[in-house]
Amino acid sequence: MGGLLEPYIGYQAVGSIFLLGVLAVGAMAPMGPTLIFALVSSIVWNYFFIPPRFTFHITAPQDFMMVLAHLIVGLTTGYLTNRIRFQERLMRQREERTQTLYDVLQDISSSRDKKEFLDKITARLGSLLNGEVRVLLRGADGKLQLEKKQSYGITLSDKEQAVAVWSFGAGKVAGWSTDTLAESKCLYIPLMSPSETMGVLVYKPGSKGKKLLDLEQGNLLHSVARQLAIALERHFFEKRIQVARNLEESEQLHQTLLNSISHEMRTPLTTIMGSATSLETEEAANNPAYVKALASELVEASDRLNQVIENLLDMSRLNSGRLALKRDWHMVEDLLGVVLAKMSKPLRNHVLVVEVEENLPLLSLDYRFMEHALSNLLLNAVSYSPAQSKIILTAKKVNSEVEITIEDEGPGVPEEYLERIFDKFFRAPGTPTGGVGLGLSIVKSIVDAHQGAIWVENRPENGAKFVVTIPVVLAPANYKKRNDHE
Repeated sequence: MGGLLEPYIGYQAVGSIFLLGVLAVGAMAPMGPTLIFALVSSIVWNYFFIPPRFTFHITAPQDFMMVLAHLIVGLTTGYLTNRIRFQERLMRQREERTQTLYDVLQDISSSRDKKEFLDKITARLGSLLNGEVRVLLRGADGKLQLEKKQSYGITLSDKEQAVAVWSFGAGKVAGWSTDTLAESKCLYIPLMSPSETMGVLVYKPGSKGKKLLDLEQGNLLHSVARQLAIALERHFFEKRIQVARNLEESEQLHQTLLNSISHEMRTPLTTIMGSATSLETEEAANNPAYVKALASELVEASDRLNQVIENLLDMSRLNSGRLALKRDWHMVEDLLGVVLAKMSKPLRNHVLVVEVEENLPLLSLDYRFMEHALSNLLLNAVSYSPAQSKIILTAKKVNSEVEITIEDEGPGVPEEYLERIFDKFFRAPGTPTGGVGLGLSIVKSIVDAHQGAIWVENRPENGAKFVVTIPVVLAPANYKKRNDHE
């Protein structure tokens, strides 16, 4: 093309065309081909176009300077283009590393437990680095947990395990691509947190011919290892704090139980012992009415003692997580009837008003637990309302729930204690003596286990109103209403 254009533009302009070719090659090819093309184009321009033609001799100084400038521009272009391409590749690698670290932090923050974010991170790194990545964690005994066969096919021989243990104990990088135990097939990076070593990050290269780890890849692995160490340390600290908190709560619960039981059981036990002693006297032998009164006191004291023991046993089951509901379909009317029959003695000194809506749907619930919950609510109303006052029990369907309310005419609940009334061992200041403070807490746990809700509010005039809602679930079409608890 230069030969065709030379008659019109001159041989000097042909040199500019060759220079444009050098720039084009430099923009696409690496430095080596660019330098070769610059040298060849200078020689071709000199030999075929610069007078005298078909020789390498240059007579005019300006032509010599043009050839020299052509060569220098070509070399400079090749160098600068290669440098720009290198910087671009470096920026791309850094951006990729930054994005990977961001993804790692996202995986850690969005995962529910350490196994979930470890699986995500190791899979991500393995894909990015064209290899396999696994994490070996420290066990409860402080030693590295080793498994020869890991998931996704990575296998650790006895020799590889020894390298992992050494890296964990020494806190140093070892294995492939290092100067320490370099014969290993994997790279081991200890997960060093500020306070302790949490485990070892294992990287196994996918290409057998690869002998060294790239600088950027090494930096990425070390950065991820640091983030993993911090996340695992935080996870273990949270578990330790939770264990310590549970121990503290357990100790506090133990002490409170001892204090409460010793106080609450003293009264019924004293009554039982006194009544039993009175039965041995001559007066009791000759006075049936006196014996009947003592027997009534014994029954009441025994019921009170039995209530305390039932509450303690239920709270023990709730705290241990062994509360397993035995659900069945039951009529609300039957449930309330059994509860009222059971509570007839405590309610005898109060005016009971019962309002139950007709044709209430069947409820899926654990009969014994729900009976116990409603009994506790009624007993609470009796304990905190004066004799001969009204206790109102209502049951009705509200939307997709059955709502059971128990209202009394007592002093109500102080506003500042409405949110704490269902806490374990909580008793509002100024309440009557007696009681462990477990009844309402047990009621809430039972209602929560049935996916229901419970709350308390003060009545406009006087007294408290406890509201229990139980969700309505459609009973099977072939299920017939029955009364198993009459």
